[in-house]
Formats: sequence, structure tokens, C-alpha cells
Amino acid sequence: LGQEYNSSVVFNTNFRIGVHDEIFEEYVDIGFKNLIINPGMSVDTLYRFIRVLWANAVLNVKPGYLTTYVYDPNEFGQVLIPFYTNDLDKLLLFEKDSLDNVLKSLTGYCEQNLKDMRGKTIFEFNKECEEVGKTPKEYKLLIVMSQPKNFEEGEALKEFLTYSSQYG
Repeated sequence: LGQEYNSSVVFNTNFRIGVHDEIFEEYVDIGFKNLIINPGMSVDTLYRFIRVLWANAVLNVKPGYLTTYVYDPNEFGQVLIPFYTNDLDKLLLFEKDSLDNVLKSLTGYCEQNLKDMRGKTIFEFNKECEEVGKTPKEYKLLIVMSQPKNFEEGEALKEFLTYSSQYG
């Protein structure tokens, strides 16, 4: 992991998750869906798993075409801080105060994409853009490391999860 990256603007959903029997690399196709990870493991294991998933996400699309938002009011983004450099300042954003603000911004982005892409998924749209030389859409990744603070945030997140993976 980390020795190669995808030079395409089309997100590759095939994630490298480890090595089996110290010989074979293992891959999982996560598809275009939202992942929900329940913390039924130690915090260290959970953090390592999230870091592997995030590294895959960053490396599986052309550099600069993925922005990550980390909502983490309790740990202030410690899960991904080891990866942070000034070069990632605009691509790795931390939010500790309001999930609602992040969701409003990302919902607006998805709604605009839905209009711009005329009903196509971001995968279909970016594939077509790459083939004909048009400007593709950037991918946005939201990592929520804490329960929503209130019912309204929880409902907004639940609604966002129903469509966000398809439109940006």
C-alpha cells in the first residue's frame, strides 16, 4: 500500500486491505456505497483499519481529486493526523464543532452534481469525462468519528448516507 496510485479521475473501488499468509495481497471491492464501521474492536485496531481505508481512497483516484472531511469532536482528528502535512491542507479537513455545517456543504455539493451530471453517478460521469476530455467532478469523503450531537444531525446524516456515495 502506498507504492502506487491511480492516475485516473475514475475512483477505483478495489481496496488493498492486507497480505494473506504473508504472500498474497488481499483486495476487497467496496463498490460505490457508504461504509459504516461499528466500533466493536479496540481503538487501535479501529484507527489502523480507518487509516488503511483512507490511504486506499487517496491512492485510488488521481491526486487532487479527493477531499476528506473528518468530523471528530472528541479526538480532534487523531485517527488521520499521522498522515497530515501542509501539502494536504486543502485535501484533509478537520471539523470538531458542527457536523451540521459539514453536511450542509456536502449536501449542496451532491445536489449541484446531480444537476450537472444529469442523473449519472459520479463514477459514470467521471468515466465519460476522462474518455472525451471534459472536466471531471472531485470526490468528497466524509469520516464521522463520533455520534451526531443531536437528533437533527443524526437525521441529516442518515438522509445524506442514502445518496451521497453516488453523487460525490
